[in-house]
Amino acid sequence: MGEDVTGHPLYRSLVSTLIERISCSLCGGEALPSERALAASYGVSRTTVRLALAELERMGLIVRRQGVGTFVAERPETPLRCRGYRFADHMRALGRIPWTRTVSFDRVELDERIAKILGRDPGDAAYRWRLVHEADGAPVLAEEAWLPCVRFGSLSSADVETRELPDLIGAIAPAAVRRVKEELSALAAKREQAHALRVPLGTPLLLRTSTYEDASGAAVAASRSFAACDRFTYPVLLS
Repeated sequence: MGEDVTGHPLYRSLVSTLIERISCSLCGGEALPSERALAASYGVSRTTVRLALAELERMGLIVRRQGVGTFVAERPETPLRCRGYRFADHMRALGRIPWTRTVSFDRVELDERIAKILGRDPGDAAYRWRLVHEADGAPVLAEEAWLPCVRFGSLSSADVETRELPDLIGAIAPAAVRRVKEELSALAAKREQAHALRVPLGTPLLLRTSTYEDASGAAVAASRSFAACDRFTYPVLLS
C-alpha cells in the first residue's frame, strides 16, 4: 500500500482531501466524480480511490449506488451527548465534517505522572492511544489517552480505529463511567503537538485533561487533548 510524504497510507491522505472537498464545495445528494476521474485528478491508483471511498462510506459521508454513482450523504444534525466530550458531535453541530484517526496504539508502562492521574502504580501496564481529530480535512485536536490493561483487557489497534474514547469505553465497559472530571489549562506547542496540529513550535494551545471515573471515584481512563487556541472553542454546559 502506498504512503504519502508523512508516512501515512496514501488512501488516508485522499480521504482528508475528499472530506475537505465535500465540506467546501459539495452539497448533500450531489454526485462525486467517477473512480477513474478521481484517480486521474489526484494522481493515484484506482485501488487507492476505492479504499478512500470505502472509508468515506463507512464514515457515513457518501452513499454508493450500484450502477448509478457515488453521492454526498445528507447531513442530519446530531445532538450533543453527555458523559464525555465527543468531537464528532460538536463538529457536526457546527455544520462541519469530523474525522478521527489513530496515530498509534501501544502497550506501555505508566510513568509517574500518568500513574498518579489514573490512581495506579508507576510501571503498571496500560494502553497509550494517540489520535488526531480533524474537521473539514484539517487537524483540530491532538489527543493522547491511557487505558489501564487491568480494566480493558486485551485490545488491538483494530478495536480503536476511528473511534473516540467515550465510544470505546461505552462499547467495552458501558456501566463503568459515572462522571468525567476535566481540567483546562494553556501551554506552548512542543514538537509532537506542533507536528500533529500542523502549527509552529510555541503556538498557544488549549490543554484539556479528562479523567473518566467510576461510581467510587476511581479512574477508569484518562486523556489529554491539545488544540490551537485560534481553531477551537471548548463547549461547557452547566446545569
